Amino acid sequence: MWSQSSNSTGSRACSKGERVSTYSKSSYRSDRPMSSSSARIRTRAFIRQCGRCYYCRCLMWNDIIGLTAMAKNFDLPLRQAKYLQCTAEHLNPRMDGGSNSQSNIVAACRACNARRHRTKAPRDPISHQRHVQNRMRRKKWHPGSVYESAICSSSGEQLLAVSLHQR
Repeated sequence: MWSQSSNSTGSRACSKGERVSTYSKSSYRSDRPMSSSSARIRTRAFIRQCGRCYYCRCLMWNDIIGLTAMAKNFDLPLRQAKYLQCTAEHLNPRMDGGSNSQSNIVAACRACNARRHRTKAPRDPISHQRHVQNRMRRKKWHPGSVYESAICSSSGEQLLAVSLHQR
């Protein structure tokens, strides 16, 4: 199981055998332009978190693991796989004085990032993480097919690693 370390970003070291492959690039381009430094920080967070969302702990996709590869390998419709796109989540929002530093940015799936900021008074990161984990335990956060796939389990990394190396 994913255990949170004591550092401020909530990241952890990948367990033995758990690795995010960085050798392949997808041709998918995000619909929002991002500065190259922000993209690098997001990619570092993605790798630091072993490709898992800071909040729901599901596997995500980004430029390293493409949308179609994620959908195909986990038998997800493209529409649902889009919600698992890696985004840069500012723990302390920029509008509240947060920086674009590595210590303030974690990788979060599009669904978790959007839902945190949907309300007028967004939850703080730790409260949102607890809320998401509670909903995940009851299978009330993501669509049902996400839970049926191996995306939220520890076996998801092995399935993804094998499929990426077969490309």
